[in-house]
Amino acid sequence: MSEIKEGSIVKCAFCKKDVAVQFVNEYGGVTAYNLACFHRNALCPTCGQMAKDVSDKITQVQKFCAACDPAEDDE
Repeated sequence: MSEIKEGSIVKCAFCKKDVAVQFVNEYGGVTAYNLACFHRNALCPTCGQMAKDVSDKITQVQKFCAACDPAEDDE
């Protein structure tokens, strides 16, 4: 994937829509992409696609890629 910056169109990992990147931030060396659909994504280093940011903290990014990461168990 080419460089992703503000205004780039990407497919959101949450809602699967093609949306614009509103702004880009970096937290602890991980880039977060805040999208026009109000979801925050990260880039999966394995497959290069958008991945969900599942962190419950605004100051960190914890990516979850549906294609590359193992499913989380429901307990």
